[in-house]
Amino acid sequence: GGGGGRGPAGLCLYILAIQYLQICIPCIAALVLLPIFCFCMPCFVRFLASVHDPMEGKGADQKAIDQIPLIIYKEPDGVGGVGDQDAPVGLNDDSPSCPICLGDFVDGDELRRLPCEHQFHRGCVDHWLLVNATCPNCRCSILEGGGGREEDEANDVPLLP
Repeated sequence: GGGGGRGPAGLCLYILAIQYLQICIPCIAALVLLPIFCFCMPCFVRFLASVHDPMEGKGADQKAIDQIPLIIYKEPDGVGGVGDQDAPVGLNDDSPSCPICLGDFVDGDELRRLPCEHQFHRGCVDHWLLVNATCPNCRCSILEGGGGREEDEANDVPLLP
């Protein structure tokens, strides 16, 4: 009885071919699919962004912005000078400036005082508020009234005992 020599060699060749395909097919698939994924993903992300704009509805309308008080900046007369309520004097800073444009406040500048008491040039903060209805400094909402700064600090849980 011969004929047994081809059986084990054929089986070995069959197993070798299966193992070769198990390695090559995933590699070929990766080489083909990776460029497709890389080129199509930005288009897919842009499509999703156009369908759902995450910034939609986050800003305040002009009517809400116009209700925020305007004040005229008045430079202090001297060290520790006192001004009226509408004119912020010194703003607890050596050189008060707008945190948005970084420009110093000068006499006669129109400032908008948000409910959280932060103050900005009117033009700077109005543009910001049309996009984001929050204070650029502390992120308190301007729509909820009262600013929420004191309430947030009162509700903070201390991290250390």
